Amino acid sequence: MIKKYCFVFIAFALFSCLSTRDAQAFKWLQFEEGIKQSAESGKPLVVYFYHLQSTRIREDKKVWMHPLLQQFYDKFVFGHVEIEYGVETVNRLGVKSFPSVLFFDPKGRELINHRIEEEILKVTILAARMNRVLKDVEDFTLLESQMKLLKDNPKMVLMYAKGLTDRTQFSQAEEHFTRLFQWKDISPALLKDAEEGYTIMLFLQAAHFFYQSKFDRCTDTMFRFLDKYPNDDAVPQAKCLLGMALYEGGKQKEGERILNELAKNKKAGIFQEKARMYLAEKKGKK
Repeated sequence: MIKKYCFVFIAFALFSCLSTRDAQAFKWLQFEEGIKQSAESGKPLVVYFYHLQSTRIREDKKVWMHPLLQQFYDKFVFGHVEIEYGVETVNRLGVKSFPSVLFFDPKGRELINHRIEEEILKVTILAARMNRVLKDVEDFTLLESQMKLLKDNPKMVLMYAKGLTDRTQFSQAEEHFTRLFQWKDISPALLKDAEEGYTIMLFLQAAHFFYQSKFDRCTDTMFRFLDKYPNDDAVPQAKCLLGMALYEGGKQKEGERILNELAKNKKAGIFQEKARMYLAEKKGKK
C-alpha cells in the first residue's frame, strides 16, 4: 500500500509540473470532471491514459510541456486517467495500449478516428491531431446545429452520418444511412459514397465492440456485414474480426474454423497473415 501511495505522489508531482506559470500550462482533471468542464466551456477534451510504472512517463511529461503544444492550452480541456485507478473508464472506452490519447467533443462523444494508440507519444503527431480535432469539432458543431434545415439535402445527411460514425453514435448514423439508401433520385456517386461510409461504420462499430469485450455484439455486426455484402473487398477483414470475436467470446471451434480458412486463402491479403499470427498466438498460450 505504501508503494502504491508513493507512485500516486510521483504522478501528482509529475503532472503538477505541467501547471507552472512559465509554461502557461493547463490543469489536469480526472475524466468525469473533464467531461463536465468540456461541456460547460464548449471546448473539446483531450484525455491522456498512462501507467504510473511506465518508463515513458517522464518523457511524456516533456511532450505535453513542449512549446508547440502551448498554443492548445486554452483551446482544450485536459484530462488524465491512470490505468490502475481508472479500470472502469479504461474498460468502458476499450483502451488497450498505454500511453493512449483520446479526444471528446463538448457533448462527451469520443472522436474515435482521432484516437492515438500503440505508438510512442510525439509532439508533432499530437499537435497535428489536436489541430484536426479542433477543425472537426467546429465543422460538425455547425453542421449539427443546421441539420433541421439541411435534412432534405442528401449530401449534408451523408456528412452528418459520417460525423456520427466518427463519434461512435452508430445507431443514429445507421438511421441516416438507411434514409440515404431509400432516397429517391439520389446520384449514383453519392449512393456509392454512402455505401462506403456505411461499410466503415459497421467495421468501426464491430471493432468498438471487440475492444470493449462485447464479442457477441461484434459477431452480430460482422455477420450483418457478410450477409449484406458477401462479395465486398472487405470480406477477408470481416472474417478475420469475426473469427477473433467468436474465439474470444467462447466459441473457439467456430472461430478457429473461420480463421483457418482465412489463413489458407492466398487472396485474403494481409488478413491471411493476421489469421495465422492470431492462431499461432492462441496455440502458444495453450
